[in-house]
Amino acid sequence: MCPLCCPPRCHCCHSKHQPTASPPDAPPAPQDSQFSLSPSPLSQNLKDVLASMIPKEQARIKSFRQQHGSTAIGQITVDMVYGGMRGMKGLIYETSVLDPDEGIRFRGFSIPECQKLLPKAAGGEEPLPEGLFWLLVTGEVPTPEQLSAAITALNSESKFARAYAEGINRVKYWEFVYEDAMDLIAKLPCVAAKIYRNLYREGSSIGAIDPNLDWSHNFTNMLGYTDPQFIELMRLYLTIHSDHEGGNVSAHTSHLVGSALSDPYLAFAAAMNGLAGPLHGLANQEVLLWLTDLQKELGQDVSDEKLRDFIWNTLNSGRVVPGYGHAVLRKTDPRYTCQREFALKHLPKDPMFKLVAQLYKIVPNVLLEQGKAKNPWPNVDAHSGVLLQDPAGLPCQRAPTFLLSRAGRADPGVPPPRAQELEPSGLAELRGTKRV
Repeated sequence: MCPLCCPPRCHCCHSKHQPTASPPDAPPAPQDSQFSLSPSPLSQNLKDVLASMIPKEQARIKSFRQQHGSTAIGQITVDMVYGGMRGMKGLIYETSVLDPDEGIRFRGFSIPECQKLLPKAAGGEEPLPEGLFWLLVTGEVPTPEQLSAAITALNSESKFARAYAEGINRVKYWEFVYEDAMDLIAKLPCVAAKIYRNLYREGSSIGAIDPNLDWSHNFTNMLGYTDPQFIELMRLYLTIHSDHEGGNVSAHTSHLVGSALSDPYLAFAAAMNGLAGPLHGLANQEVLLWLTDLQKELGQDVSDEKLRDFIWNTLNSGRVVPGYGHAVLRKTDPRYTCQREFALKHLPKDPMFKLVAQLYKIVPNVLLEQGKAKNPWPNVDAHSGVLLQDPAGLPCQRAPTFLLSRAGRADPGVPPPRAQELEPSGLAELRGTKRV
């Protein structure tokens, strides 16, 4: 048996312990009430935990809908319809919420809290993505016992698709979706690393999975990098990019395709096609290209005055400063902040980081002077490209890291959206007016 293609699944997701964890009592409770710091009693088997939680969660939601199903939760405006549903309360999404002032929260935890509470590798300082995956799925911070080695399973055929074709009862759907999602999460580091090596390492072998290493460590090894600093960076990167509410292109696409009972492989592939679009998945590349052009034009050790002129030239030419601004956030993205802290600790003298830090002090003031930006502060992409490029020379173009970071959202278990469409004339009729 090939250790790469058919590695055994680790005991944290495949053992036969009895489920004991319990979910919260009543939706839609506030985000911070839907998690706990310590599962009680303990189980080391994620599937058993879910088997215990799901029936209770289904009953809880059914009861809530019976009581409040006809309650109105907001108004829909014409701008919302034309603006791609921006600002419209139209999705149930429990795993993360984006606060305009605090940034993203995963099951109620802020990024600094996740950095503090989630399990870390031995000797490491950054949270493990596996820990965040457990948190997103269960609402609980996993114990070290629950978080064993990285999930290392691989299956090229969907168990859900086969079970559905055989007429499996719908109450068992989640079990096969779970199996597919676990297989997919385990497979993706191999796929992403092989793509990278084909592009940048002349197709060299990625080697075998080491079951004693965590998910991020295995991935960096397969990429060909063994620097402990870069391994820590990858743990941080994969954690903070793992989820960002449900309305973005890749998350919504995965849920939409999965709602048709497409298996997780198809749903995730559809999400990655959305992620390939430059407005969604290439933002950090745009930042890096802009920084590179800046350095080519102005050289190293640029004065603040010259930087201000370059920024104004960018804006006056009709372009935006990449990496700054956000549709929801009104403060500096906490994902930017934690990357900045990483760079201050590990790369304080790096020329590209020094440029990013200098821009952090200048760009917001220029954008405020211009008066167009609702949020002049940096977002996550203002920093991630630089960190990925500098510690290990990883090219931002076609980098597989963003793909891998969203692997934890490969479980599209939602009802199909059935929103009604409207023609412009239909909007006018709702307003009681004729179309102009």
